[in-house]
Amino acid sequence: MLDAFAGTGALGFEALSRGAADVTFVEADTRVLAFLRRNAETLEVTARCLILAERVETLLDRRGLEGGFDLVLADPPYASGPGESFLRQVAASGILSAGARVVFQRDARTLPAPGQVTGLEQVRTARYGRTCLDFYSVP
Repeated sequence: MLDAFAGTGALGFEALSRGAADVTFVEADTRVLAFLRRNAETLEVTARCLILAERVETLLDRRGLEGGFDLVLADPPYASGPGESFLRQVAASGILSAGARVVFQRDARTLPAPGQVTGLEQVRTARYGRTCLDFYSVP
């Protein structure tokens, strides 16, 4: 699975605890990367983690991610969240396996990406207070 905009890695580590074989974490903020690495060590899962210190959009643009992700979790910063452009990049990048799922977290006050992004189909949206999760699948 891919934990885009990983921060301290909470989403990816939760996925590991629930059976994910391995996780690729992508985080650009060098101040946060130390926490991410320390969390992997503390949880004793470093062998199952690939931590990339770069902007996920840059990696997608230059095809810098290995393909075959069954699950992509994206929790970008709300203030500068990439929204539809990120979803289009993921769909066009070739990194998703057949039947993959993409979960995009956003502020409920922002508009969602269109229900259909070429290569992805919106399955549902869940709202939790000021947070929305948009669920997409590869058709």
